[in-house]
Formats: sequence, C-alpha cells, structure tokens
Amino acid sequence: MALTREQVEALITASERATGGEWYFTEDERTWQMFAEFGGMYAPHQIIKAPKKSKEYAEYWPNQVTSEFITQSRNIGPEIAQWALKLDTENRRMREALDKLLEVACGISRHTGYELCDEEWDALNKAMQALADIDAEGNGQ
Repeated sequence: MALTREQVEALITASERATGGEWYFTEDERTWQMFAEFGGMYAPHQIIKAPKKSKEYAEYWPNQVTSEFITQSRNIGPEIAQWALKLDTENRRMREALDKLLEVACGISRHTGYELCDEEWDALNKAMQALADIDAEGNGQ
C-alpha cells in the first residue's frame, strides 16, 4: 500500500498529539505495562496496564514482538513520516527541474537548429524513464 502525502501528514499530526517521549514496555508474570519517558519528569507516564491474572477484563496483552513493534512505531514513526515528506518534496522538485531541462533542450533544438547528440538525449530519456519507473512502483504496477 502506497501512502499519500495527506496520510503521511496525518501520521505526523497524530504523533504530535499522542503521548510524547520514548515509549517502552515492561512485563512480568502478572502485568504487561507500557510507559512514556518524558525528559525531566520525576517518573515515567503509564500509558497501558494490562493485568494478566485475577482480572476478568485482562484477556489480552501484546507478546514480545508486538510490544517491541508498538514502542518502536511510536519512537521512529514520526521520523519516518518526516523523511517520506522530504523525499516527496525532493521528487517534486526533481520532476520540475527535469521538465524545465527537457523544455529548454527542445527549445534550443527548435529555435537554433542545434540537434542534441545521442548522449544528451540518452541522459534525458534515462531520467524520464527513472521517474516513470518510480511512478509505476508507487502505483503498485
């Protein structure tokens, strides 16, 4: 599934509104707990406490792999979203630059009669093909 720019921005907004700090979990034979460690706080903030025994409402708690995924998702997810937005912006700028370069190359050829050499056309074609391949991958093709 390819995320849209709006979905990435929504992830960033959600992460900014969520409990901050580094997230981590602890587990023993009776309880699974998740905490957020805030800089300068006297104690960590408890996010989840899931008793494992003697409580009827505690039917599920994440296993080790899921626990690590939850905490890592919170800790690195916002950075990944920022990175994705940066790549999207760079992609847009590269496309604009390539379009201008192609426009200039065609204009020179049209107005001066100068023909681009094979290497110059090959370079432009490779750049355009690379962008087409990126588009095809992003659309699941």
